[in-house]
Amino acid sequence: MKKKIILLAFLILFATGCSIKKVDVNNYDTLIDNYFNEKRNVPHESFSGYSLYIPKGLKTVSKDDNNLVFMDKYNNRYYVFVDTVSYYNKSKINAKKYKDDYYFKKIKGKNNNGYIEVLDKSKKYFVRSNYNYVKIEVYSSKKSLSDTIINVCEVMSSIKYNDKILK
Repeated sequence: MKKKIILLAFLILFATGCSIKKVDVNNYDTLIDNYFNEKRNVPHESFSGYSLYIPKGLKTVSKDDNNLVFMDKYNNRYYVFVDTVSYYNKSKINAKKYKDDYYFKKIKGKNNNGYIEVLDKSKKYFVRSNYNYVKIEVYSSKKSLSDTIINVCEVMSSIKYNDKILK
């Protein structure tokens, strides 16, 4: 009887074409592309003139107009600056790779461009990013670097501006 059930389950999975998509969290290019090229519907927290998603696992340490500070389970502090003036003026973001970069990726989203840059600072990695007028800086250990990049992508890809308030 067990063999019949296992065989039946196998046939159902085979016939329906079940597929599993696995993303290697250490492949930063794929990870970043997934966040900025897929439409995601996530809950937002509203601020003055904009709203954004704060990922689970990040807690708000401070918020002051366009400056936010989050902390993750590794005690990494995420310094977030939402540049509403540049958004309003539609300023261009300059993304340039430097020779000292441990990792660099230009981000090309639907309507915006930006970058994520990682610098090796001996015992820590400095993650600097800018996308859709959101700048985020955080120091991270090698162990938590993938989680840090995921959190940065979550926040940057989720921002929505309220033009009526910003005028």
